[in-house]
Amino acid sequence: AHDSGGVGGGGDGPDMSFKLEPYWRPRFARADAVKYAPPEGYGIVRPSSRPRQLAATYRLDGRLLHTNIEIERSHFVIVDQKDKRRPYRHMRDVLAYLDVEGWMERNAPGTERNDGG
Repeated sequence: AHDSGGVGGGGDGPDMSFKLEPYWRPRFARADAVKYAPPEGYGIVRPSSRPRQLAATYRLDGRLLHTNIEIERSHFVIVDQKDKRRPYRHMRDVLAYLDVEGWMERNAPGTERNDGG
């Protein structure tokens, strides 16, 4: 499997373990994220159409929002509304900054897992 995250000797890249979490939707495009949108206060992380980026789709105050997440050598980076770059090692911290929790619905469309069988 090819991993586009920072791979190196001392675990110096961003923590990619979020890909084991139910809120990671590896087969979701933006249209899927809109169709199967998370409930209020929750978000999902999905691939982005841009190289070395992911996207978060989340619902806050009744609005469905999308934020790009850049994958840098050692961090996930989001750019806030004032163009300030905010680096995070862990995806849970990205979601916390966005003021949502990862949507942990295990059998939702787009998850890797199939708990049956």
